[in-house]
Amino acid sequence: MEFTAKTVEEAIELGLTELNLTKEDAEIEIIQKSGLFKKALVNIEKKTFTKPTIEDIEESIAKSATEDKTNKKLHESDLPVVNFLNEVLTNMGLNCELECKSNRDLLHIIIKGEDTNLAIGYRGETLDSLQYLSLLVANKTTRFKKRLIIDAEGYREMRAKTLTELSLKLAKKVAKTGTSIELEPMNPFERRVIHTTLQDDEFVTTSSEGEEPNRYVVISPIKKESNMYDSESKYNFKKYGTGKTRSFGQKNKRF
Repeated sequence: MEFTAKTVEEAIELGLTELNLTKEDAEIEIIQKSGLFKKALVNIEKKTFTKPTIEDIEESIAKSATEDKTNKKLHESDLPVVNFLNEVLTNMGLNCELECKSNRDLLHIIIKGEDTNLAIGYRGETLDSLQYLSLLVANKTTRFKKRLIIDAEGYREMRAKTLTELSLKLAKKVAKTGTSIELEPMNPFERRVIHTTLQDDEFVTTSSEGEEPNRYVVISPIKKESNMYDSESKYNFKKYGTGKTRSFGQKNKRF
């Protein structure tokens, strides 16, 4: 869930209290730091240590062949994830193959093949489900310390580009009209793209509202205090002078 407050520390404290978690039991991501006219925004999730209870998952891991050519360059902790995902795609009847990139901090799995679109699903829903289940498998025995990204033919990159362009376009509209805009419900990845794109915008701010799975982003204008010395203000001395003055018998003068 995402929480906002005046400072990052307050937002974290608010989230931990509402979720009844300690810092040790939570995954905390700072989406936006506080600043002038902007509140801090953080995303807090409970760390997952729960083992999957589905027997098929446990059996698939036990039977997976660790000598698979695809997995030769992977770390031992990556194998359950890759093997599980490969078996799920096979059981779904999809003609796909996996390309894996692994380092100390990231396991990036790219799904390729004839049935890639089916692995993505409507607006990436199937892809998100595959990533969620794979993360459960990764945390089956110990916490998976890497970041896991499952993509399909660059879908997430293309989606992020589309959302970035959309958010910039809508931000201009909000700044011009002074009216907030509510976007359609999005998953956490898509909402994060919007927040990140507009986090430094001086005219608008973003927030997430609603409950999952219908949580959505709102782009709102930043209301700035009027400046009495603004170029169009009647108090602009350079443009309008000081106005009428009392001279007490002398001629009126302008500075």
